[in-house]
Amino acid sequence: SSGQILIYDLKSAKHLKTFSKFNSAIIKLKYFGSSEQVICLTNKLTIIELKKKVLNYSFKATDLENMDKGIVTFEVLTDTNISESYLLIVSYSRLLIYSLLNKSTSFQISSIRPEATPYISWIKSIEKYHLAISYSTTIAVYNVLKEGFNASLCFETIQDVCGMKWLRPNML
Repeated sequence: SSGQILIYDLKSAKHLKTFSKFNSAIIKLKYFGSSEQVICLTNKLTIIELKKKVLNYSFKATDLENMDKGIVTFEVLTDTNISESYLLIVSYSRLLIYSLLNKSTSFQISSIRPEATPYISWIKSIEKYHLAISYSTTIAVYNVLKEGFNASLCFETIQDVCGMKWLRPNML
């Protein structure tokens, strides 16, 4: 995109609003929490709150400070059991898990190889979330629990990983 967010009413296919706040192209956009909250990745991470008024929408953008330059991707992990959302951020140098409720870093790993393109995927099982991060030929799997995060598995693949997806909690 050219740095714009376009809002449409899908039932009527009517364009409702254009937000042109961004100085660079939008790389990724993801809803979290309610449908009015969005995380947007351009040359920085921004939390956007869209509020529907009677016949209009308001737009509030808050840039997340102290984030890495060179962020490649992110995911939002929401735990409805404890009303908490985490922002899982992958840059060329580290994995950062940021609490959206406390606005603080909960966990980070700085051993990611900067020359590799990282990928991230997560899935929920009965009692926990499973988070997988890959960079080059390495895949690390973490368990995400109420008490925190812990590594459960790390392995090497024969070729570079170019994307991944969980099929079930025990199958990546």
